[in-house]
Amino acid sequence: MPYKLADGELTGGYLNFGIGVAPLWKFTWRAFGVGFFVVCQFLWTAQSHAEPPFWGTIFIDADIITPDDPTTYISLNDSGTASRTMYDRRAGWVTDTPYLFKAQYSDDLTIEIQVNSEFANTDAARVQAAKYAPIIGQLPRALRVDVETVWIHQGTEPFGGGNNNLLIHIGQGDLYIADGILEETFVHEAAHTSLDANHAQSSGWLAAQAADNEFISVYAQDYPLREDIAESFLPYLAIAFKPATISDDLYKTITETIPNRIAYFAGLNLDMSPITNSLGRDSTGDEQANSDTTKDFNEATCSANCFSFDIDQSASLSALTDGLLVIRYLFGFTGYNLVANGLDTSATRKSPTEITQYLKNAETDLDIDGSGDVAALTDGLLLMRYLFGFTGDALIDGAVGANATRTTATEIEAYLQARQPSS
Repeated sequence: MPYKLADGELTGGYLNFGIGVAPLWKFTWRAFGVGFFVVCQFLWTAQSHAEPPFWGTIFIDADIITPDDPTTYISLNDSGTASRTMYDRRAGWVTDTPYLFKAQYSDDLTIEIQVNSEFANTDAARVQAAKYAPIIGQLPRALRVDVETVWIHQGTEPFGGGNNNLLIHIGQGDLYIADGILEETFVHEAAHTSLDANHAQSSGWLAAQAADNEFISVYAQDYPLREDIAESFLPYLAIAFKPATISDDLYKTITETIPNRIAYFAGLNLDMSPITNSLGRDSTGDEQANSDTTKDFNEATCSANCFSFDIDQSASLSALTDGLLVIRYLFGFTGYNLVANGLDTSATRKSPTEITQYLKNAETDLDIDGSGDVAALTDGLLLMRYLFGFTGDALIDGAVGANATRTTATEIEAYLQARQPSS
């Protein structure tokens, strides 16, 4: 349906100015570690935030997704021409008779690609559809699931996402290609299309924003309700699924700026295919991973000194305290940033030193999936999901390491149940 234009903005998820022509961004970061899903009300204009590390996140790394990555694209079939209502940034909403193509993907998704009739003929239009359809197929299925149409126009205008659509202007597309960020731009726009409606103003997402108390980019900070999901998702994808493509400094910046948003995305159990889960980095390092200071857990002889996931020693388990402490620790948080707003009011283990030592001495027990590695986005995520009440496939899907020896929900649940605090 037509969107209302006001003050030069296009609502419904489309960018209101050219994200692809941004100034240079700053490689600065600050770490804040306040609690996950803190329930609060706030006015963004009244909040004090650190300066975001980036201007816009599509520029942070040009190789997060590359032409060498897999695509679900199968075929492109001509569908003739027919009347369609399209949005064209040069003219607004227009009724055209575009060239139509059906793009088929291997995960049973299809997209109608509508190419403006301004192109000379069907062959010229097909060139453009065939240029972009395979790249769209590289996006995670979770970002394509609500994409029903693609509009392709001439002109050098910003791309857009929303309204079950992706908007392309081929002049701007050539600029994105030259900069190596076409794939990253599509991630941003498709996040608008498939994630904004259900998450951008959800209580969980708003609480994660408040808990982080920072934004990953100036663009997200300027438009927190409209752009924060799209700006945050590409960094999440990078650290969770493509960490080998980014620098250590960039990984650190992302995980320390938006840890609660990362946890939010991770908890959604999104279908990220065809992107392969590389399981992130082991943020604890080899020295901790190989620590021999941990005593093996013995269920038959365990006493009060055995490990339990009651990390803050409050005699209870909570995702927002114990789960949060573990996932922060596995992301490499230390000091105040590890414990801030992450302790139960009844906690008796409170100091960062105590928490760190307790977890460091429990590396074997933190290996929840028994893979031999301890990682935030496998073991930490399994614990968070469990403490939030996830069971069955929802608990383990996408969160079990490649070398795991505990691979079923039953095994994971039994392992965690055995490490509950004694009553």
